[in-house]
Amino acid sequence: MPDLSELQAAIEAHAAATQATVTKQAATIETLRDELKATAANLLEVEQKMADRITTMPGLGGVDGASALAEALLKNDLVQGVAAKSNRAGGAIQVKTADLLGLEQKSTTTQNDAPLGPRGFAGIYAGLERRRFIFDLVHKIPTTAGTVDTVRELTFVNNAATQAAGSPLVFTEGAAKAESDITFESVSLRLGTTAHFLKASNQALADSAQLRALLDRRLRYGLLIKTDANIVSTITTSGNFTAFTPTSGDDAIASVNRAIAAAEVLESQPSVILMSPVSWRQIQRIRAVAGDGQHIVGHPQQVTGEMLWGVPVMPTNAVAVGKFIVADFMTAGEYFLRQDSVIDFGFVNDDFTKNLVTIRGENRGAYQVIRAVAIQYGDLTL
Repeated sequence: MPDLSELQAAIEAHAAATQATVTKQAATIETLRDELKATAANLLEVEQKMADRITTMPGLGGVDGASALAEALLKNDLVQGVAAKSNRAGGAIQVKTADLLGLEQKSTTTQNDAPLGPRGFAGIYAGLERRRFIFDLVHKIPTTAGTVDTVRELTFVNNAATQAAGSPLVFTEGAAKAESDITFESVSLRLGTTAHFLKASNQALADSAQLRALLDRRLRYGLLIKTDANIVSTITTSGNFTAFTPTSGDDAIASVNRAIAAAEVLESQPSVILMSPVSWRQIQRIRAVAGDGQHIVGHPQQVTGEMLWGVPVMPTNAVAVGKFIVADFMTAGEYFLRQDSVIDFGFVNDDFTKNLVTIRGENRGAYQVIRAVAIQYGDLTL
């Protein structure tokens, strides 16, 4: 039989092993508890982010483009510095535009009248927006310069002829060949800046992701509107077009046909017809003089495509009522893009002490007409 000392040692070894096992299990339980806490925190964060995304989804009181300024302002270090008042320097967020109303907006968005927060909040609704833009139709060339110099053909006299000599002419090898003539001109284009800005309080921006998204979207939209207006202005001034004058007795449909023909005679292939929505609807109301007087451009109860004489029509408020443009944008010119739409933000004057942020949108670029014969511009007979 073991003596008492051996028995005592066995009892102590068993107790030590039992204590080690209990300690290890306690540590495991503590680790599991920490992991559960971390998982719960992550789930809460996911739920909050999902809630933010839902409130900015179209159809739920939100606006499109929430990933632009909303996400950028939330995540950008400079914005965090602005909110914490630890950084007074401005910063820039690059956003694609694609391409915004060139006028200053001096109103300041705050929550003084009504909170822009939850409390049964249904959403912020922006005004109506144009859906199609001329800017999307033109060919774009990125550039790193503020001024672009180009050389374009000015005149071409084609005297190509069969090699011949004598009278009457006889096809003769060694006879003098005809000489043609071509001239060029240099054009320097300065790329202008289109810009506008808005002001908002830190509190309003911090409390409403929808507001941030809306301000970003409206700034970019305003730039697109002004860009379209600039393109039309460039096309319709300074001889950057081939003038079209309606023929007496023609209606608007016939006038468009003659403009297309005039472009084709000059070797252009029109790709679009631009006119005001008012002018387009007036054309749709034209009725046949003979027969039962039906509308010529489609039946009122049928889905009618926006097209005349095989060329797509794009109604746009960028063109004045009673005017129209037949253009071949594949060959007419180039849009030189120095800077796509950018959103800048920072403090101006005493903004810091007033808890305000100035948000500015701008872009740089200009359209240059290379071949004026590819653009027919004039009046519609309505």
